[in-house]
Amino acid sequence: MRFCILVFIAVLFAHFSLFAQWTRTNGPNGGMVTSVISMDNILYAGTYGGGVFRSTDNGSNWEKTGLVKEDIRLFAHDNQYVYAGGDGIYRSSDKGISWEEIYSGLRNVHINAIHTNGKYIFIATFGGVYR
Repeated sequence: MRFCILVFIAVLFAHFSLFAQWTRTNGPNGGMVTSVISMDNILYAGTYGGGVFRSTDNGSNWEKTGLVKEDIRLFAHDNQYVYAGGDGIYRSSDKGISWEEIYSGLRNVHINAIHTNGKYIFIATFGGVYR
């Protein structure tokens, strides 16, 4: 009987230790976080109304990037760029320090998804898919 109780306790302990323990990072502060992505050991967070923040130390510290006061809801990346989208689409070639707008005629477009295959960038909108 004592052996059964010890086995039960061991199984119960092993079961609960398998679950990850979540710890909140130190920010970012400046908007509701809507998306995250990692590229080259840099973590990017998109925010509603606060643009893009980045962390180079796994979320311990966050800094604003050159893309502020924008609603950023999604990210994608390839070997050269990180892309940010929301009510517009932007890209950065310098690890998020500065951003350029890459609308190319797409104004007032609500972007729902971004995908890149290394050659093309695809965006999904309420009006269809563009490349």
